[in-house]
Amino acid sequence: MRRPSASWRIWATTVVSAATVDLVFAFRQLWLQPRADAGDLVRWLDLPLDLLASGVFALAAYLPLRMARRYAPPPPAFLVMPGRFVAPPAPWLRVVTTQVALATWGAVPVFLLSWQLVAPDSTLRVPGTFAVLASLLATVVAWRSWRRTVTLTPDALIVREVWDTEVELPWSRAASELVADPRSLRWIDARFLARAVDHYWAEPAHRAAIGTPEEHQRLTALLASSDLAAPAAPSTPDR
Repeated sequence: MRRPSASWRIWATTVVSAATVDLVFAFRQLWLQPRADAGDLVRWLDLPLDLLASGVFALAAYLPLRMARRYAPPPPAFLVMPGRFVAPPAPWLRVVTTQVALATWGAVPVFLLSWQLVAPDSTLRVPGTFAVLASLLATVVAWRSWRRTVTLTPDALIVREVWDTEVELPWSRAASELVADPRSLRWIDARFLARAVDHYWAEPAHRAAIGTPEEHQRLTALLASSDLAAPAAPSTPDR
């Protein structure tokens, strides 16, 4: 049986993993590589040490995702906001982009020190600018990933992608054009999201109450208590 949700452990592991990536990168660039170039290391040690560093990189990248899978997600539900139900983005997307952003910022001083060791007489302006821009880009991607949502409103289904591109689907099209890849929305159960959309597509009388706690309670109780397949398509075309 999977343990209950513990998101703080997932994010703590994400931070520690990002720091581990930076420490291994620092070891590789500031200690191992200079000695290898100077011939202070036996050449047959190069490959094992590189493999060890690569293994630590892979493990540090994998652990937060493993933690996200280890702890069961909360019960299927939407975020209730005035006039709308919101499905947050997938946890794996937030974990990966946040870890990359943290690791990129931590690697900036290591990158600059390594550059100075390789080319001590060169200026750090160009590599420094490149490193900061790469870190800013990773931060923007992480921030945008937290804003990737699917929103249900009384009038339409709104899909917001990573770059804030919003696609608004009226309920007449929402069931057939739900989401390009609903499996990417794992913060809530993807099947729960699809069934909720199908329910409101087939029962337009309930759409006006979307965004109220009472309607959310009714919807979650209805979908949790039944194992119904997707409702039949409504016969009227003006949904």
